[in-house]
Amino acid sequence: MGVTRSKEGEKPVTLSTVVVISICSIGFVFIALMILVYALGWIPSTNIDKPGDAISVANTYIVFTTIIFVAATVILVVIGFSFAKQFADSKDLQLEKLFGDILLEIESDDKRGKTLAKTLLENEYVINRIDELLDSKMQSKFRIFMNSATS
Repeated sequence: MGVTRSKEGEKPVTLSTVVVISICSIGFVFIALMILVYALGWIPSTNIDKPGDAISVANTYIVFTTIIFVAATVILVVIGFSFAKQFADSKDLQLEKLFGDILLEIESDDKRGKTLAKTLLENEYVINRIDELLDSKMQSKFRIFMNSATS
């Protein structure tokens, strides 16, 4: 599941957390480099002599900004998927912990154990499953009894 155990009381570090932090760092470096290139004046100024040159500069600008928007969109999509996976993993971990807490509480408190048993016995699926298990157990015991009686 990609979970790294941490010290008691701390939240576990998941792989998706590392991915999100890495992508955010890469995005920050990308934006910082873009600003640095502009601030240092490495982008040469252009003189437009012919009307066709203006269209060429505009097309270059459009392509450049499109690449930036696509990169930002890809980064946001990956971050979104990583968050969704992290929330799903977190939910599974919380369910496991809560179920363990319920089992511990049932072992220590008879009243809650009886309440849980009563609630379970009101569920049709649980009743049918108990019937199936009891029938199979009775049949196996009956077969053992019949085999021992005939031998």
